[in-house]
Amino acid sequence: MIQPKAYAPFRYMGGKNMLFDYLVPPNEGLPFTFNKYYEPFLGSGAFFFKLVQNDMINERHRIYLNDIRSELIEAFLLIKNYPKSISREMVKLWKTHCQKQFYKIRNILHNQENELNDKQIGLAFMYLQRYSVMGLGNHTVVDSTRIRGGRDKHAPNCDNYLAVSKVLNGYNVELSCNSFRKIPITQKSFYYFDPPYWRASTPYGYKSESKSFNLQDQYDLKKMCDKIDKVGSKFLLSNSNTEMMQYLFKYYNMWTFKGTSTNYHPPGNKPSHKWSADSHPELMVRNY
Repeated sequence: MIQPKAYAPFRYMGGKNMLFDYLVPPNEGLPFTFNKYYEPFLGSGAFFFKLVQNDMINERHRIYLNDIRSELIEAFLLIKNYPKSISREMVKLWKTHCQKQFYKIRNILHNQENELNDKQIGLAFMYLQRYSVMGLGNHTVVDSTRIRGGRDKHAPNCDNYLAVSKVLNGYNVELSCNSFRKIPITQKSFYYFDPPYWRASTPYGYKSESKSFNLQDQYDLKKMCDKIDKVGSKFLLSNSNTEMMQYLFKYYNMWTFKGTSTNYHPPGNKPSHKWSADSHPELMVRNY
């Protein structure tokens, strides 16, 4: 029996690490059983690792983790296969970290001038994730990434890289880089969707629509949720709290929250984290 204490190995814009208690009631777990777990928009993997920590996913499950961003999947594969080597490389980059190094690596990753190999791509992505202002999200363009200010006094957590590797190797995990449309719909499964949000408010006060995930994509994702519901499987989805999203999923269970309080909690779900006043409204949808 694996007893991992792994958590998301890097920062990610829109990550759900602090959101878990809003989605899954503390001490209650998920109100159903499943054989397969699918996460088509993996990001940092925060929700997946929270499920592992709470023993809601274990060695008995088949796990499919996917993201369309190839650099991100390369980073996970590096941690899975070479945790000690990646730990050494990240510590070296931490020791030499400076503004010049950050923008040099950013430009190399964006331009691919030197035809980087998979290891170099994954390592560069992890470094930029660690030191960029907000992390690299699904729709973040590498060449617009800015460096965070201040010194980094904390070395990379090498123990966590080892723990993440232990989970990815010890559990029945498959990593892939595909469109969400290629994810199969199967019975007795649980799907968690965390796509690029529709017209989500940002911490800077403006609204935007992800160019990489447009209105048609949102409609197609909703149709996929309908098919999942039809075969009797379960899904949980997060998105921005907009009229359009509420209309799309009006026949499913929904709850929302914003700022330091929530508009609705699932029964028994008392969130354990405060949220800043400028955080954007969240919409949660589920078919259970």
